[in-house]
Amino acid sequence: MATPIKIGPLITIEEISREYRRVYRQARRGRLDMSDASKLCFMLKQLSGMRKDHELENRIEAIEKDLGI
Repeated sequence: MATPIKIGPLITIEEISREYRRVYRQARRGRLDMSDASKLCFMLKQLSGMRKDHELENRIEAIEKDLGI
C-alpha cells in the first residue's frame, strides 16, 4: 500500500497548478502509476476550470451590481 500523501488546499488556480505539477513529477519519477496520474490530472484540470468559472461569475456579478442590473 502506498504511503498517504498530504494534499494542501486546492482553492486557487496557483494551488491547483502546484498540485498538477507535483503529480506530473511523481509520475515521471515512477512514484505514481501513469494511469493514476492521468486520472488525477484530469480531475485537477476540471477543478481549475470550475475555479475559473467561479471567478468569472463573481466578476460578472460585481459588474452587474455596479451597473444596477
